[in-house]
Amino acid sequence: MAILRQPGFLHSSFFILHFLSALPENVNYAVKSSLLLSFLESVPDVDAKLKAPVTADRKFEEVVQSAQDAAVLVLVY
Repeated sequence: MAILRQPGFLHSSFFILHFLSALPENVNYAVKSSLLLSFLESVPDVDAKLKAPVTADRKFEEVVQSAQDAAVLVLVY
């Protein structure tokens, strides 16, 4: 029962467990970029829209902005 002593656990997860009889799961997925690129290049409409890779050195802030622009939230019901 050590997990029940973690800060915040009693206020959130225990409440959910009590009323729903289940704990929520946080599931993350990863896809190898080479496999994704091969798949995207196989679709003609998508292949024409792919941007050329950036190979030049960039500032950290530019890399962060690029990553934020490329990130998406996938909702599964």
